[in-house]
Amino acid sequence: MAQNRENNVSHIHTAYSKQILAREAQNASERQQLIKIRKKRFYAIISVFIVFVMFFGVQIIQSRASLRSTDAQVVKQENKLKTVKSTNKDLKHEVKLLNNDDYLQKVIRQKYYYSKAGETIYNLPSQSGSLDKVNGK
Repeated sequence: MAQNRENNVSHIHTAYSKQILAREAQNASERQQLIKIRKKRFYAIISVFIVFVMFFGVQIIQSRASLRSTDAQVVKQENKLKTVKSTNKDLKHEVKLLNNDDYLQKVIRQKYYYSKAGETIYNLPSQSGSLDKVNGK
């Protein structure tokens, strides 16, 4: 009989005690194997979770970039719409004015040098053009 020096307990080496020790060793081995399986399963689950987080993270980033681009296009188109509306308003005003006969005659006389019978038109240089000639430009 071997005696354990630490706690002064001796073990009986019978067939039954050997069988119990073998079961304990087998249980310990099974526990170690179960721990390894659980660790592998844990790492697999964490890996799948990380892949999903990365996938959805990339999707979110792409969506935000697309949203910014769309917002920039919306702002650009709104500015363009404002200018078109302003131009449209000016053109409608001009159409209204062109329906007035007095204004229409004034525009035709100025733009196309149209004159009434017996009338002479003199074309004078503009002030900025005459300054350019004086300054040598």
